[in-house]
Amino acid sequence: ADGPFRASGTAQVRVPVALAQADKLAVLIVAGVVTSTMQARLAEMRMERYFDIDAVLYNDEAWTDFVNEIFHHALRIAPER
Repeated sequence: ADGPFRASGTAQVRVPVALAQADKLAVLIVAGVVTSTMQARLAEMRMERYFDIDAVLYNDEAWTDFVNEIFHHALRIAPER
């Protein structure tokens, strides 16, 4: 039951380091369960956007939103030619 908390603890360590190393890094979180405690931890990391895996898999609007977010960031961080 503490797996999600362990994962969010790992993210608390790794995300700030990665953000400091890459100015155009986009971090997208896809989670199966997001508790109020995890929401608070994500907010502390300034991670305002996360996706519920069930919604992404079974809700067309959530899937479209998720895919649009991925492409938005992929195009934004692609090297210019």
